[in-house]
Amino acid sequence: MQLRWLTGLHPATRFLLWLVLALALPVLMPQVQAVLALVMFALLAISVPGSLGPTMRRLRWLLLTLLAAFAWTVPGEPLWPMAWAPTREGLLTGGEHALRLLALVCAIRLVLACSSRTEQLVALWTLARPMRYLGLHPERGVLLVGLALEEADAWLAQRRGWRELWAELSRPAAEDGAERQLTLQCPHFHLRDGLVLAAAMAVLASLWMA
Repeated sequence: MQLRWLTGLHPATRFLLWLVLALALPVLMPQVQAVLALVMFALLAISVPGSLGPTMRRLRWLLLTLLAAFAWTVPGEPLWPMAWAPTREGLLTGGEHALRLLALVCAIRLVLACSSRTEQLVALWTLARPMRYLGLHPERGVLLVGLALEEADAWLAQRRGWRELWAELSRPAAEDGAERQLTLQCPHFHLRDGLVLAAAMAVLASLWMA
């Protein structure tokens, strides 16, 4: 199952929608946050089932750390009559933060799964274009990110041990004089992108002004 409505949007629009979600989550009620987290989790499990397991394995300790940190630091009613007991308010606060994190991670995994490497770089370049008015050159940053991701993929494909990776990193950089080029085909924004972003911004503004 593919999210065709998401893949039909401009790459930058997909990441902007994720940003709107990140800004909207803190002002939503905990029940709504829980529903959104479950929806994002279900969409990831259905659309990209292969990434669900690795994502949760990497995320589990962070989620547990959030729960523990708030449970033992937020003052409130203890769960049992002992000085070192976690508080009910702390667990609720930690649970809210854990739900937000789960929703955001599942959402960004969906966006990345629907976007090729080239589309991700196109989105980065599009969103960084206003930096030109500050005298910066977003093209250089996008080129560096693209080359770094390319090298990272090559290293991961070789499945080296940490000693081999450390030895490789310790070697002087080879200067072969070869030029590296990156060409991006940047699509234009369409009417649906503007409508989707306008609707998302309207919802976000209404939430923050409520």
